[in-house]
Amino acid sequence: MITKSYLHHEMDRGAKESGVKRIRIHDLRQSHISLLIEMGFSAVAIADRVGHESIDITYRYAHLFPSTQTEMADKLSDLRKDNEDGDENWTIVNKLDTKRRKEKRLK
Repeated sequence: MITKSYLHHEMDRGAKESGVKRIRIHDLRQSHISLLIEMGFSAVAIADRVGHESIDITYRYAHLFPSTQTEMADKLSDLRKDNEDGDENWTIVNKLDTKRRKEKRLK
């Protein structure tokens, strides 16, 4: 079992050996969560891994989760380009896509 004292000792030793500033153990935990977000894991999976009692705690990192809105719009645009055949549904998609792009420019 790894004790808090042992972990502190190893953090001190590792920082000294590598010549970097020692960080708090909590900072290491936050870095771990940030890395998992960057790797694409869901908030639910991360909360389960790190033991957050509520998903709301994990959502405090919401600014790190990539926005999927642009990705969704881009995929719809790609789909539209691949299937442009005058279908009425694609006219609706075109209008929504144009509206999204206009709103994005206004921000």
